[in-house]
Amino acid sequence: MPLHTLGNLLSATSELKALQAHTRRIQELQNLYLRIAPGGLASASRVTSCRAGTLYVATEDPAVAAKLKQLTPRMIAAFQKLGAQVNSVRIEVQITGFANARHSLKATLPTSALEEFGSLAKRVKNDALKSALVRLVRRHGKP
Repeated sequence: MPLHTLGNLLSATSELKALQAHTRRIQELQNLYLRIAPGGLASASRVTSCRAGTLYVATEDPAVAAKLKQLTPRMIAAFQKLGAQVNSVRIEVQITGFANARHSLKATLPTSALEEFGSLAKRVKNDALKSALVRLVRRHGKP
């Protein structure tokens, strides 16, 4: 079976050619965006689409979105100055890595603390508190 380059495969049908052109356009706009937006904001966001002169930018951070919204008039002017046909910018908050972020931020408790919580759960009379302590020890305990 002959080897095909990705470019050859994307040129195989009109639908794939259109997808390739759209992807190339988004990449060009992303490169312009990285030049226009301030460094920290640009690295925390990305161009997702451009339709009818509206550039769509996504970020996972609502604070970044708020700051980008303040900068949209300046960014539109910069895009137009560079020759891009961008008449408006829409900033969207998209939580795409939420599950991974939540998992990576899981706090670990020392074994001694877990033992103390387990001991406290055995002594406490309040059923709701006892149940919460048992769940805490199970959740943070070593598998």
